[in-house]
Amino acid sequence: MARLLVIGGGIGGLTTAIAFSSMNWDVAVHEAAQELRPVGKGIWVPINAMQVFAALGLAERISQAGCPLRSIELQTASGAHISSVQLEPLVARYGHTVVSIHRAKLVEILANALKPGVLKLGSQFTHFAQEQSQIRAYFKDGSEATADLLVGADGIHSRVREQVFPGVSLRYSGQTCFRGVSEIALPNYLTHTCRETWGGRNRFGFSPVGHRQVYWFAPQLSAPGTEDSTDSRMRCLLDSYGRFPSPIPDILAATRIDNTIRTDLFDFPPIARWSAGNVVLLGDAAHAMTPNLGQGGAQAVEDAYALARQFAQTASIADALKNYERIRIPKVRSIVKTSRALGKIAHWQNPLAQWARNTALRWTPRSIQQKQLESLYDLSY
Repeated sequence: MARLLVIGGGIGGLTTAIAFSSMNWDVAVHEAAQELRPVGKGIWVPINAMQVFAALGLAERISQAGCPLRSIELQTASGAHISSVQLEPLVARYGHTVVSIHRAKLVEILANALKPGVLKLGSQFTHFAQEQSQIRAYFKDGSEATADLLVGADGIHSRVREQVFPGVSLRYSGQTCFRGVSEIALPNYLTHTCRETWGGRNRFGFSPVGHRQVYWFAPQLSAPGTEDSTDSRMRCLLDSYGRFPSPIPDILAATRIDNTIRTDLFDFPPIARWSAGNVVLLGDAAHAMTPNLGQGGAQAVEDAYALARQFAQTASIADALKNYERIRIPKVRSIVKTSRALGKIAHWQNPLAQWARNTALRWTPRSIQQKQLESLYDLSY
């Protein structure tokens, strides 16, 4: 039986383990944390990821645990409409919609889909060694493990990537992001909607993730590493978003400030390769991106499934990894670039530039919107 070691127990790592387990690989997931602590509060599971989860038998559970969306809306800080996307036509094409869900619930569903003993918590990876046709991984507690393939799914600060492709430099996006979950009932017309508001330096987005539960995210221009405390955070949020359109002030008012997080947003320039020998990267370890397209987790999910598909189709590790890179790298490079550019465009502060941007978005034909979404949601494997 072929053996797989996955380093990292996040969304990408867990999906990888599920996909390879379904092909009867002997799988182990090594996660450094003593318990699964998802980074972030909520997450979108876009249509491309939902297609993968459907293939793995998990789509229904994810839909039931989250909130399936019907529309995505964009407006200005004065409340003027910019654009909207109706998701029903995409359901007809792909069989799924975007699901807004607690990140912790999604991780729980994925972890519970694994057989007992596969997920090893408190197992901190240190380094690996290539041994002819196998790979040996070493862990902080002195333990070792060998496998036919090692997958680095250990995030933007990947130890695996640093050993395979050392010296990758992170680049700051110019934005920090506050996130939280509010205990509040949205108006009926927003109960299946994600709405994002653009206000120059500040943006605010929200979507329901459950009954009287609203996930919100609030990016703003900021220097990296700006000091922040729980005491000052709500004041900062109200100063930045208190005059944004309803129900944004109410969402903030209904949030426990000690249950919010602040994260500076980084990515890194695309790297030329994701694999070497019997080691391969996926998710943020391979292609960290800013969250402006809501595709970070989804692209990790796509990576996991595409990688498994290549190993299902060929017995050669080298060929499988070559095909995986050929299929995935072009799409991901485009998304990393587009997401970074969108983050800059969304925070334009010049009124004339904002007017031109908003006008262009209002008059974008639906056919072009459709093609843009298809470039995200179509799967090529």
